[in-house]
Amino acid sequence: MLYFAIFVFFITFYRISFLSSSVYLLFLPAILGFIYFFSKYKKIEISRKYFPFFLIFSFLSIYCGLLDFFQPKISIDSSFLFRMFTIILFSFFPAYYLVKVILKGDNYKLERIIKYSFLIQTFIFILMFLIPSLKIPIYSVFGMADSVNLYDGNLESRGFGLSSEINFMSPFLMVYIAFLIFKDNIFLKSLVFITQIINSNMALISGILGILVGGGKKYLKLFMLFLFLLIYYFFGISLIKNFMPRVYEEYILGGGSRTADILLSHHVFLLDKLDIFSLSFGFQVNISSSVTQQGRYSDMGWIIMMNYGGFVLIFLFLILIFCLSKLIFSNKLYAIVWFLIGILFNTKGMIIGMNGYFFLSFVLLLSRKYSK
Repeated sequence: MLYFAIFVFFITFYRISFLSSSVYLLFLPAILGFIYFFSKYKKIEISRKYFPFFLIFSFLSIYCGLLDFFQPKISIDSSFLFRMFTIILFSFFPAYYLVKVILKGDNYKLERIIKYSFLIQTFIFILMFLIPSLKIPIYSVFGMADSVNLYDGNLESRGFGLSSEINFMSPFLMVYIAFLIFKDNIFLKSLVFITQIINSNMALISGILGILVGGGKKYLKLFMLFLFLLIYYFFGISLIKNFMPRVYEEYILGGGSRTADILLSHHVFLLDKLDIFSLSFGFQVNISSSVTQQGRYSDMGWIIMMNYGGFVLIFLFLILIFCLSKLIFSNKLYAIVWFLIGILFNTKGMIIGMNGYFFLSFVLLLSRKYSK
Protein backbone atom coordinates (compact mmCIF):
# COMPACT_ATOMS: atom_id res chain seq x y z
CA MET A 1 0.00 0.00 0.00
CA LEU A 2 2.98 2.29 0.49
CA TYR A 3 3.66 2.38 -3.25
CA PHE A 4 0.02 3.12 -4.00
CA ALA A 5 0.04 5.89 -1.38
CA ILE A 6 3.10 7.44 -3.05
CA PHE A 7 1.31 7.20 -6.40
CA VAL A 8 -1.81 8.93 -5.04
CA PHE A 9 0.17 11.72 -3.39
CA PHE A 10 2.39 12.24 -6.42
CA ILE A 11 -0.35 12.45 -9.06
CA THR A 12 -2.53 14.72 -6.90
CA PHE A 13 0.06 17.05 -5.40
CA TYR A 14 1.79 17.54 -8.76
CA ARG A 15 -1.54 17.49 -10.67
CA ILE A 16 -0.32 14.97 -13.23
CA SER A 17 -2.32 14.74 -16.44
CA PHE A 18 -2.14 11.98 -19.04
CA LEU A 19 -2.11 12.48 -22.84
CA SER A 20 -4.39 15.49 -22.51
CA SER A 21 -4.03 18.53 -20.25
CA SER A 22 -7.64 18.07 -19.14
CA VAL A 23 -7.35 14.38 -18.15
CA TYR A 24 -5.88 14.22 -14.66
CA LEU A 25 -4.81 10.98 -13.01
CA LEU A 26 -6.12 12.36 -9.71
CA PHE A 27 -9.64 11.62 -10.97
CA LEU A 28 -9.12 8.06 -9.63
CA PRO A 29 -8.39 8.93 -5.95
CA ALA A 30 -11.02 11.68 -6.15
CA ILE A 31 -13.74 9.18 -7.12
CA LEU A 32 -12.54 6.59 -4.59
CA GLY A 33 -12.40 9.24 -1.86
CA PHE A 34 -15.91 10.41 -2.75
CA ILE A 35 -17.26 6.84 -2.54
CA TYR A 36 -15.51 6.02 0.75
CA PHE A 37 -16.52 9.32 2.35
CA PHE A 38 -20.24 9.01 1.64
CA SER A 39 -20.32 5.28 2.38
CA LYS A 40 -18.96 6.02 5.86
CA TYR A 41 -20.84 9.22 6.58
CA LYS A 42 -24.49 8.55 5.82
CA LYS A 43 -25.32 11.70 7.73
CA ILE A 44 -22.74 14.49 7.72
CA GLU A 45 -22.38 16.29 11.03
CA ILE A 46 -20.17 19.37 11.25
CA SER A 47 -18.39 19.81 14.58
CA ARG A 48 -18.08 23.28 16.11
CA LYS A 49 -14.37 23.30 15.34
CA TYR A 50 -14.93 22.99 11.57
CA PHE A 51 -18.19 24.92 11.36
CA PRO A 52 -16.67 28.39 10.58
CA PHE A 53 -14.71 26.97 7.64
CA PHE A 54 -17.76 25.06 6.37
CA LEU A 55 -19.94 28.18 6.73
CA ILE A 56 -17.50 30.46 4.88
CA PHE A 57 -16.98 27.86 2.17
CA SER A 58 -20.77 27.63 1.71
CA PHE A 59 -21.21 31.42 1.58
CA LEU A 60 -18.36 31.74 -0.89
CA SER A 61 -19.80 29.00 -3.11
CA ILE A 62 -23.27 30.60 -3.10
CA TYR A 63 -21.76 33.98 -3.91
CA CYS A 64 -19.72 32.49 -6.76
CA GLY A 65 -22.89 30.87 -8.09
CA LEU A 66 -24.66 34.24 -8.11
CA LEU A 67 -21.72 35.85 -9.92
CA ASP A 68 -21.76 33.08 -12.50
CA PHE A 69 -25.46 33.67 -13.08
CA PHE A 70 -24.78 37.29 -14.11
CA GLN A 71 -21.70 36.43 -16.19
CA PRO A 72 -22.26 37.49 -19.84
CA LYS A 73 -20.91 34.25 -21.32
CA ILE A 74 -20.75 31.43 -18.80
CA SER A 75 -18.67 28.30 -19.34
CA ILE A 76 -17.14 25.61 -17.15
CA ASP A 77 -13.72 27.22 -17.52
CA SER A 78 -14.97 30.67 -16.49
CA SER A 79 -17.27 29.48 -13.67
CA PHE A 80 -16.10 30.30 -10.15
CA LEU A 81 -18.68 27.94 -8.65
CA PHE A 82 -17.10 25.11 -10.64
CA ARG A 83 -13.71 26.16 -9.23
CA MET A 84 -15.12 25.88 -5.71
CA PHE A 85 -16.51 22.47 -6.58
CA THR A 86 -13.08 21.25 -7.74
CA ILE A 87 -11.52 22.24 -4.41
CA ILE A 88 -13.69 19.62 -2.71
CA LEU A 89 -13.77 16.98 -5.43
CA PHE A 90 -10.14 17.11 -6.58
CA SER A 91 -8.32 18.34 -3.47
CA PHE A 92 -10.35 17.24 -0.41
CA PHE A 93 -11.51 13.79 -1.54
CA PRO A 94 -8.05 12.62 -2.74
CA ALA A 95 -6.59 13.88 0.56
CA TYR A 96 -9.29 12.03 2.50
CA TYR A 97 -8.69 8.83 0.54
CA LEU A 98 -4.93 9.08 1.11
CA VAL A 99 -4.92 9.96 4.82
CA LYS A 100 -8.00 8.15 6.15
CA VAL A 101 -8.38 5.16 3.86
CA ILE A 102 -4.84 4.25 2.77
CA LEU A 103 -2.66 5.56 5.61
CA LYS A 104 -5.33 5.29 8.33
CA GLY A 105 -3.95 8.36 10.06
CA ASP A 106 -0.35 7.12 10.25
CA ASN A 107 1.71 10.33 10.15
CA TYR A 108 5.01 8.45 10.02
CA LYS A 109 3.92 6.83 6.76
CA LEU A 110 2.71 10.20 5.49
CA GLU A 111 6.16 11.70 6.03
CA ARG A 112 7.69 8.77 4.16
CA ILE A 113 5.45 9.12 1.12
CA ILE A 114 6.12 12.88 0.97
CA LYS A 115 9.85 12.16 1.21
CA TYR A 116 9.77 9.53 -1.54
CA SER A 117 7.56 11.71 -3.75
CA PHE A 118 10.03 14.57 -3.43
CA LEU A 119 12.92 12.23 -4.23
CA ILE A 120 11.13 10.89 -7.33
CA GLN A 121 10.45 14.43 -8.50
CA THR A 122 14.09 15.35 -7.88
CA PHE A 123 15.24 12.33 -9.89
CA ILE A 124 13.03 13.44 -12.80
CA PHE A 125 14.45 16.94 -12.41
CA ILE A 126 18.03 15.69 -12.66
CA LEU A 127 17.21 13.65 -15.78
CA MET A 128 15.61 16.59 -17.54
CA PHE A 129 18.30 19.01 -16.38
CA LEU A 130 21.08 16.80 -17.74
CA ILE A 131 19.18 15.87 -20.92
CA PRO A 132 16.71 18.72 -21.66
CA SER A 133 15.52 17.02 -24.86
CA LEU A 134 13.82 14.38 -22.65
CA LYS A 135 11.29 17.03 -21.67
CA ILE A 136 9.66 16.88 -25.11
CA PRO A 137 8.52 13.21 -25.09
CA ILE A 138 7.79 13.20 -21.34
CA TYR A 139 5.74 16.38 -21.52
CA SER A 140 3.86 14.99 -24.53
CA VAL A 141 2.91 11.74 -22.76
CA PHE A 142 1.64 13.66 -19.75
CA GLY A 143 -0.50 16.11 -21.67
CA MET A 144 1.82 19.12 -21.51
CA ALA A 145 2.98 19.29 -25.14
CA ASP A 146 1.94 22.95 -25.41
CA SER A 147 3.80 24.01 -22.25
CA VAL A 148 5.87 27.21 -22.30
CA ASN A 149 8.68 25.10 -20.84
CA LEU A 150 9.20 23.57 -24.29
CA TYR A 151 9.76 26.92 -26.01
CA ASP A 152 13.25 27.42 -27.41
CA GLY A 153 14.25 29.90 -24.74
CA ASN A 154 12.92 27.76 -21.89
CA LEU A 155 13.82 24.21 -22.89
CA GLU A 156 17.19 24.31 -21.15
CA SER A 157 16.43 26.81 -18.40
CA ARG A 158 13.12 25.96 -16.67
CA GLY A 159 10.40 23.37 -16.14
CA PHE A 160 12.63 20.48 -15.05
CA GLY A 161 10.27 17.96 -13.51
CA LEU A 162 6.83 16.46 -13.87
CA SER A 163 4.07 18.71 -12.61
CA SER A 164 1.32 20.89 -14.02
CA GLU A 165 2.45 23.48 -11.48
CA ILE A 166 6.21 23.18 -12.03
CA ASN A 167 6.55 26.94 -12.66
CA PHE A 168 4.22 27.95 -9.84
CA MET A 169 3.27 26.10 -6.66
CA SER A 170 5.23 22.85 -6.76
CA PRO A 171 8.77 24.27 -6.25
CA PHE A 172 7.66 26.63 -3.49
CA LEU A 173 5.67 24.00 -1.60
CA MET A 174 8.36 21.34 -1.98
CA VAL A 175 10.98 23.61 -0.43
CA TYR A 176 8.74 24.86 2.38
CA ILE A 177 7.40 21.41 3.31
CA ALA A 178 10.91 19.93 3.18
CA PHE A 179 12.06 22.46 5.77
CA LEU A 180 8.87 22.12 7.80
CA ILE A 181 8.71 18.32 8.03
CA PHE A 182 12.24 17.02 7.50
CA LYS A 183 13.79 19.22 10.14
CA ASP A 184 17.04 17.31 10.65
CA ASN A 185 17.52 15.98 7.13
CA ILE A 186 20.01 18.50 5.78
CA PHE A 187 20.66 16.49 2.61
CA LEU A 188 17.02 16.33 1.52
CA LYS A 189 16.37 19.98 2.32
CA SER A 190 19.45 21.11 0.43
CA LEU A 191 18.69 18.84 -2.53
CA VAL A 192 15.11 20.06 -2.85
CA PHE A 193 16.10 23.70 -2.46
CA ILE A 194 18.97 23.63 -4.96
CA THR A 195 16.92 21.87 -7.63
CA GLN A 196 13.67 23.79 -7.21
CA ILE A 197 15.19 27.27 -7.14
CA ILE A 198 16.16 26.59 -10.76
CA ASN A 199 12.48 26.03 -11.57
CA SER A 200 11.07 28.97 -9.67
CA ASN A 201 12.40 32.21 -8.24
CA MET A 202 9.81 31.93 -5.47
CA ALA A 203 11.67 28.91 -4.09
CA LEU A 204 14.19 31.36 -2.62
CA ILE A 205 11.43 33.02 -0.59
CA SER A 206 10.17 29.59 0.41
CA GLY A 207 13.66 28.56 1.54
CA ILE A 208 14.02 31.64 3.73
CA LEU A 209 10.58 31.06 5.26
CA GLY A 210 11.39 27.39 5.79
CA ILE A 211 14.65 28.18 7.58
CA LEU A 212 13.05 30.76 9.84
CA VAL A 213 9.84 28.86 10.59
CA GLY A 214 10.76 25.21 10.11
CA GLY A 215 11.83 24.48 13.67
CA GLY A 216 14.51 21.92 14.32
CA LYS A 217 17.71 22.70 16.14
CA LYS A 218 18.77 26.31 15.98
CA TYR A 219 22.23 25.51 14.73
CA LEU A 220 20.70 23.90 11.64
CA LYS A 221 19.02 27.18 10.74
CA LEU A 222 22.29 29.01 11.14
CA PHE A 223 24.07 26.32 9.16
CA MET A 224 21.65 26.56 6.24
CA LEU A 225 21.87 30.35 6.16
CA PHE A 226 25.64 30.10 6.30
CA LEU A 227 25.58 27.50 3.49
CA PHE A 228 23.59 29.79 1.19
CA LEU A 229 25.98 32.68 1.85
CA LEU A 230 28.99 30.40 1.38
CA ILE A 231 27.78 29.14 -2.00
CA TYR A 232 27.15 32.66 -3.19
CA TYR A 233 30.54 33.91 -1.95
CA PHE A 234 32.71 31.16 -3.44
CA PHE A 235 30.86 30.46 -6.64
CA GLY A 236 29.47 33.91 -7.16
CA ILE A 237 27.38 35.35 -9.90
CA SER A 238 28.88 33.24 -12.71
CA LEU A 239 27.54 30.01 -11.18
CA ILE A 240 24.10 31.52 -10.69
CA LYS A 241 24.09 32.85 -14.26
CA ASN A 242 25.03 29.47 -15.78
CA PHE A 243 23.00 27.08 -13.63
CA MET A 244 20.21 29.27 -12.30
CA PRO A 245 19.38 31.69 -15.14
CA ARG A 246 15.94 32.52 -13.77
CA VAL A 247 17.43 33.47 -10.40
CA TYR A 248 20.10 35.51 -12.19
CA GLU A 249 17.53 37.38 -14.28
CA GLU A 250 15.24 37.98 -11.32
CA TYR A 251 17.61 38.88 -8.50
CA ILE A 252 20.82 40.04 -10.21
CA LEU A 253 19.68 41.77 -13.40
CA GLY A 254 16.19 42.64 -12.18
CA GLY A 255 17.15 43.62 -8.65
CA GLY A 256 14.55 41.24 -7.24
CA SER A 257 11.63 43.08 -8.81
CA ARG A 258 11.53 41.70 -12.37
CA THR A 259 8.46 39.49 -11.90
CA ALA A 260 6.71 42.14 -9.80
CA ASP A 261 7.35 44.77 -12.47
CA ILE A 262 5.88 42.53 -15.19
CA LEU A 263 2.79 41.75 -13.12
CA LEU A 264 2.20 45.38 -12.20
CA SER A 265 2.70 46.72 -15.72
CA HIS A 266 0.70 44.09 -17.65
CA HIS A 267 -1.70 42.38 -15.24
CA VAL A 268 -3.08 45.08 -12.92
CA PHE A 269 -6.16 46.76 -14.39
CA LEU A 270 -9.92 47.13 -14.02
CA LEU A 271 -12.42 46.65 -16.82
CA ASP A 272 -14.28 49.85 -16.04
CA LYS A 273 -14.48 52.75 -13.61
CA LEU A 274 -15.35 51.79 -10.07
CA ASP A 275 -18.50 52.81 -8.27
CA ILE A 276 -19.89 51.49 -4.99
CA PHE A 277 -21.54 48.52 -6.70
CA SER A 278 -18.56 47.42 -8.81
CA LEU A 279 -16.18 48.03 -5.92
CA SER A 280 -18.23 45.62 -3.83
CA PHE A 281 -19.36 43.09 -6.44
CA GLY A 282 -17.04 43.51 -9.42
CA PHE A 283 -18.04 43.30 -13.09
CA GLN A 284 -18.87 39.53 -13.26
CA VAL A 285 -16.30 39.05 -16.03
CA ASN A 286 -13.53 36.48 -15.73
CA ILE A 287 -10.33 38.08 -17.10
CA SER A 288 -8.10 35.07 -16.47
CA SER A 289 -5.68 34.42 -19.34
CA SER A 290 -7.07 30.89 -19.73
CA VAL A 291 -10.69 31.94 -20.35
CA THR A 292 -11.03 35.64 -21.14
CA GLN A 293 -12.44 36.91 -24.40
CA GLN A 294 -11.46 40.44 -23.48
CA GLY A 295 -8.67 42.32 -25.20
CA ARG A 296 -6.68 42.25 -21.96
CA TYR A 297 -6.15 39.52 -19.43
CA SER A 298 -4.49 39.01 -16.07
CA ASP A 299 -2.79 36.10 -14.29
CA MET A 300 -2.98 37.75 -10.86
CA GLY A 301 -5.61 36.11 -8.68
CA TRP A 302 -6.52 39.27 -6.77
CA ILE A 303 -7.05 41.26 -9.98
CA ILE A 304 -9.14 38.46 -11.51
CA MET A 305 -11.22 38.27 -8.33
CA MET A 306 -11.64 42.05 -8.08
CA ASN A 307 -12.95 42.26 -11.64
CA TYR A 308 -15.19 39.25 -11.16
CA GLY A 309 -16.66 39.66 -7.68
CA GLY A 310 -15.20 42.78 -6.09
CA PHE A 311 -14.07 43.16 -2.50
CA VAL A 312 -16.80 40.80 -1.27
CA LEU A 313 -15.22 37.91 -3.19
CA ILE A 314 -11.73 38.83 -2.00
CA PHE A 315 -12.85 39.19 1.62
CA LEU A 316 -14.68 35.84 1.69
CA PHE A 317 -11.69 34.07 0.14
CA LEU A 318 -9.28 35.61 2.66
CA ILE A 319 -11.49 34.46 5.53
CA LEU A 320 -11.65 30.98 3.96
CA ILE A 321 -7.89 30.42 3.78
CA PHE A 322 -7.44 32.05 7.21
CA CYS A 323 -9.91 29.60 8.80
CA LEU A 324 -8.29 26.70 6.95
CA SER A 325 -4.82 27.71 8.14
CA LYS A 326 -6.01 27.90 11.75
CA LEU A 327 -7.52 24.44 11.49
CA ILE A 328 -4.33 22.94 10.08
CA PHE A 329 -1.83 24.33 12.56
CA SER A 330 -2.15 24.77 16.31
CA ASN A 331 1.08 26.78 16.18
CA LYS A 332 0.01 30.38 15.47
CA LEU A 333 3.20 31.22 13.58
CA TYR A 334 2.79 28.20 11.28
CA ALA A 335 -0.86 29.13 10.67
CA ILE A 336 -0.04 32.76 9.84
CA VAL A 337 2.75 31.75 7.45
CA TRP A 338 0.49 29.22 5.68
CA PHE A 339 -2.16 31.93 5.32
CA LEU A 340 0.45 34.35 3.90
CA ILE A 341 1.64 31.66 1.47
CA GLY A 342 -1.93 31.44 0.16
CA ILE A 343 -1.96 35.22 -0.30
CA LEU A 344 1.38 35.08 -2.11
CA PHE A 345 0.20 32.31 -4.45
CA ASN A 346 -2.96 34.22 -5.31
CA THR A 347 -0.83 37.23 -6.19
CA LYS A 348 1.02 35.33 -8.90
CA GLY A 349 -1.91 33.21 -10.07
CA MET A 350 -5.50 32.22 -9.34
CA ILE A 351 -5.69 29.56 -6.60
CA ILE A 352 -9.45 29.10 -6.28
CA GLY A 353 -9.64 25.59 -7.67
CA MET A 354 -7.77 22.29 -7.45
CA ASN A 355 -4.09 22.73 -6.76
CA GLY A 356 -1.20 21.67 -4.57
CA TYR A 357 -1.90 24.31 -1.92
CA PHE A 358 -5.44 23.12 -1.17
CA PHE A 359 -4.56 19.43 -1.51
CA LEU A 360 -1.66 19.78 0.91
CA SER A 361 -3.85 21.85 3.24
CA PHE A 362 -6.41 19.05 3.43
CA VAL A 363 -3.69 16.40 3.80
CA LEU A 364 -2.20 18.24 6.78
CA LEU A 365 -5.64 18.95 8.25
CA LEU A 366 -6.85 15.35 7.96
CA SER A 367 -3.55 13.94 9.23
CA ARG A 368 -4.04 16.04 12.35
CA LYS A 369 -7.67 14.92 12.70
CA TYR A 370 -7.05 11.19 12.18
CA SER A 371 -3.52 10.88 13.60
CA LYS A 372 -2.92 7.78 15.70
